[in-house]
Amino acid sequence: MMKYKVLFIDEEKRQHDEFADFMDNYQEKVELTCCFPQPTLDATIAMIEELHPDAIVSDFKLNDI
Repeated sequence: MMKYKVLFIDEEKRQHDEFADFMDNYQEKVELTCCFPQPTLDATIAMIEELHPDAIVSDFKLNDI
């Protein structure tokens, strides 16, 4: 069975943990990667290109903290 690659980006570790707990219900269908935003937009885009996810879930206001 093919798994969807989902990338979760947030600057808070607690949010990573909560999203990972939620996604545990779908572990048969989803391969989850949690990442912190990179220092620059170019570095974040490079990270996304390297990981090549099927979907991206991110905080609405990254680096707002």
